[in-house]
This record gives sequence, C-alpha cells and structure tokens, in this order.
Amino acid sequence: MPTLTNEEVEHRFNYHAPDEKKAKDHAFIRHSCIKLADTFNLTCPVSSETLKAIEKIEEAMFWANAAIARHEK
Repeated sequence: MPTLTNEEVEHRFNYHAPDEKKAKDHAFIRHSCIKLADTFNLTCPVSSETLKAIEKIEEAMFWANAAIARHEK
C-alpha cells in the first residue's frame, strides 16, 4: 500500500486561504449543493434513504471544496 510523503500530508491538513476566484467557486458549489439537497428534500419521502442521499451531497460538497482549496485549475 502506498504511503503519503510528508509534503502530501502537510498539504492535506494545512489551511488553504482562498483567493477571490476560489471563494466564488466555493460559494457556487455550496449554492448548487443546497439546491440539490432542497430538491431531494421536497421530492423524496421522509426516509433514511433520503437522509443518506442528502448526507452524500454534503460529502460531495466537502470533497469539491477540498479540491478547489488544495489545487489550482
């Protein structure tokens, strides 16, 4: 199993201050995920499956924001 270098570990856990473009990208991702979660909430029956689907949107938002923060386009 491959291991991470010290630089890779530090990069993953360091704070990545957003510039203006990245801040706008974060906001766009957050807005898009909120709209999708609202759609699920309004369309799907109240159930554990719906909750899981919304939690997966939240997880996707976190990963998308990490990608924006950690990498250049």
